[in-house]
Amino acid sequence: MSLRLEAGLTTLHELAPPGAYERRGATVVNPGDLYPAFRGPYLEDLAKLEQPYGPTLGLLLSDALVIGQGSVVTRNGLLIRESCRAILEQSRTPPGLRPVGPGWICELPEPVHREGRISILAKAPWWRNYGHWLVDSAALLALVVDRLRGNDIQIVVGKQIAPAMRRVVAETLGIVAPGIPVVEHDDSEPVMFSRLYYVTPTSVSPLFKLPEAVRALRGKLVTEAPRPARRLYVQRDAQGPRTLLNEPDVLRVAASYGFEVVRPERLGLREQAQLFSEAAVVMGVKGAGLTNLVFAPRDSAAVVLSPSNWADSFFWDLAGQLGITYVEVVGEAVDGVAEPPNSPFTIDLARLDEALARATGRAPAMPVPRSEEASSRPEHAGLFYRDCLRSLHQILRPDTYLEIGCLDGETLALAECAAIGIDAQFQPTIRVPSRAPAILLYQMPSDAFFQRFDPAALLGRGIDLAFIDGMHLVENALRDFINVERSCHPGSVVVLHDCLPLNQRMASRDRADAERGGPAQFSGWWTGDVWKLLAILPRYRPDLSVRACDAPPTGLVVVQNLNPDDRTLNDAYEAIVAEFRDPADEGRLFKDVLARIEIMETTALLQTLGNRP
Repeated sequence: MSLRLEAGLTTLHELAPPGAYERRGATVVNPGDLYPAFRGPYLEDLAKLEQPYGPTLGLLLSDALVIGQGSVVTRNGLLIRESCRAILEQSRTPPGLRPVGPGWICELPEPVHREGRISILAKAPWWRNYGHWLVDSAALLALVVDRLRGNDIQIVVGKQIAPAMRRVVAETLGIVAPGIPVVEHDDSEPVMFSRLYYVTPTSVSPLFKLPEAVRALRGKLVTEAPRPARRLYVQRDAQGPRTLLNEPDVLRVAASYGFEVVRPERLGLREQAQLFSEAAVVMGVKGAGLTNLVFAPRDSAAVVLSPSNWADSFFWDLAGQLGITYVEVVGEAVDGVAEPPNSPFTIDLARLDEALARATGRAPAMPVPRSEEASSRPEHAGLFYRDCLRSLHQILRPDTYLEIGCLDGETLALAECAAIGIDAQFQPTIRVPSRAPAILLYQMPSDAFFQRFDPAALLGRGIDLAFIDGMHLVENALRDFINVERSCHPGSVVVLHDCLPLNQRMASRDRADAERGGPAQFSGWWTGDVWKLLAILPRYRPDLSVRACDAPPTGLVVVQNLNPDDRTLNDAYEAIVAEFRDPADEGRLFKDVLARIEIMETTALLQTLGNRP
């Protein structure tokens, strides 16, 4: 009898041919800070721009035993070493086995027998880890399931205990393998499968991830964003391994570059994929959350923060093959607190600034040119404006919400109440609030909406919270405010965006003029002249409470004490526009507004709103 038959190998498929892929090179800003024991081998790894690989095979095995973290033993007692390679490479014994001479003896109880269906093994070492689940299991299933769907199949996964990972696994299977039965395998339970479909690894840490599998996973989850522009700082919900000790300082630097803080652990898999697909730059501590780079656009950038006693090229391999610029900043590890690679660490802020400059294409700590110095202000350093809006929703808990200028729905999606979204041209992939009981979308200019509809009638009551982010011209913004206030009540809150530009050029009425020059770090920024509302509202409506806060990138203004019966602004509209649209000395007006306005810290403003009666 041949060895193939003795092992129970009945069918062999080539799922992907041998090949090679190229990686984009990596930059380590301060490689000299790595521990000497790791530095040489790590830099050698980062010099390997080409990754050859062999064929990926699918093996249908009769009476194969699955033990531990997905280790496979054939019916004639041969351990498939690739099924537990990650464990063996750490000189550890696969769970359930005891080494004897050159081999192992299984010490688990008599196995459970599962007959019938072809069982696709999607369990691999470290399967409880989100990152390994994505690249080791989800990508494998995305590659394989559709090819076998005509057969009577089921999927074998690890038995997740953590609720968050159970949800991720369930959502993954619903996306890549809808309708396919699932078997949960406990590490302590040996199971003999009458027909086991074993796939040679599509990912071998740290330097191999099968391109066909990566593409298959992206194809299931990613809708390509037309112009990825978001800058994401990935933050963990709780302190865990590799704690960044000076994270508040890091966040201040990140905010100056326009980063928003995101917490992927709070999101479902599809939401995480969509979030990262919209990113121009991703920054975070090296760890599982950055495996979401698998969803990031080509030509985006990753800024990875890592302790000096850990050198691992896993994330560079993933980013590099996708054409993502990879920049790493090595932080000083604190020894004796936790075993490497889990040591807490700190990041040098000057090194971080250098890394962010590389990733974003702007000069580090670039001084403002003298010609614009007098009419410029420092970059805002508070909570990113979307995070600030999210906090406003949580503090105010509005029953009704209206937003002008939704675009892709990123801020509209924060609503958990009845909501109205207005935009002249929504993006094709607009996000809508997942927890809102009712959502009304109106694709038309805001003027046309208010001529035809009464928001209070549509919502069944007045507007509790509104966000105005429409046309960036003072006459439009003023009309939007007038129209919104009519449907408000004395306890309403109206939030205005883009009223705190950082220099006069981005505050121009002419978008082309704003985008032609100015400091490099603000290239492409345009707020228009809606900042003039900070001169108009206090003069014409001193009864209003108008407070500005330092929410990057261009500020938020919170307006309260609204009066839907007041007609002052409406009656004076033509005179106001005549005065402010083209003032005799716009530069002087801009400087006066900058000098007069008091800008609160976002945290202080949110605390004030939280304490209101």
